[in-house]
Amino acid sequence: MSELRGNENVRVFLVDEHHMFRAGVRQELQNSPDLELVGEAATGEQAIRHLQENPQSLPHVILADLSPSGISEADFIRATEDVAIDRRIHILFSSAAETDDGVIAAMSAGAHGFLGRSGRGDGRSTS
Repeated sequence: MSELRGNENVRVFLVDEHHMFRAGVRQELQNSPDLELVGEAATGEQAIRHLQENPQSLPHVILADLSPSGISEADFIRATEDVAIDRRIHILFSSAAETDDGVIAAMSAGAHGFLGRSGRGDGRSTS
């Protein structure tokens, strides 16, 4: 990741086909003083197009749905690397379907991490 300067916020870009998931993450980011949402897209292709058209606001982190609709994880990572050129964008894939195959595929493709969505997020048990 490129170095953060001074009090610069961590810039985040969301990629997920589920509007409600994006809305929830957007709200959490807006409530965080250290994070800034710089864009969002429903598909991987839309995300790449947005990044190409807005190079001045490249994110530090992309949080993307596993298999970001219409593009493979590997192709998505390659495309973001092509857009970023001299910057490193950390890509975290996320999914409610936490299959070993999906996580392994994402990490093998070059993802920097994987976030599961199985928890409630409030510290209480889901059972």
